[in-house]
Amino acid sequence: MLINKNEYLINNKYPNTNWADEEGYFIIDETTEDGKRMAQMYIENYPLVDFEHDGEFVTKVIVLEKPSRPPDIVGKRIELVKNDLREWEYVYVDIPLTKEELRIKELEQQLLEVQQYIINKEAEELLKQGGM
Repeated sequence: MLINKNEYLINNKYPNTNWADEEGYFIIDETTEDGKRMAQMYIENYPLVDFEHDGEFVTKVIVLEKPSRPPDIVGKRIELVKNDLREWEYVYVDIPLTKEELRIKELEQQLLEVQQYIINKEAEELLKQGGM
């Protein structure tokens, strides 16, 4: 298994080599019991993990503290992201409306405009009749 700060790669044919042959990747040697344990810990906790290495092999997998998940909000989804301080946090992201939902909103707005038009016309009639 290969890992770097952004991803992990698995290739069962080469469990203890840098088969990607790229800089910045470190090996978790899955041919050993410690390596299998570290690989499992890394995968189960990703992306909330960090690691130590000796320049080639991962020597320790560190599980990071998970931030508290905020409450759900209608129309938003919650995503786990790294902030500018390189800390994990949850953020709200707008859920795009479907075509049907957009059409409903459009019709609701048109209905409000018609209602306002009727109210304004009735008010004008009352004013003309001296009722207000």
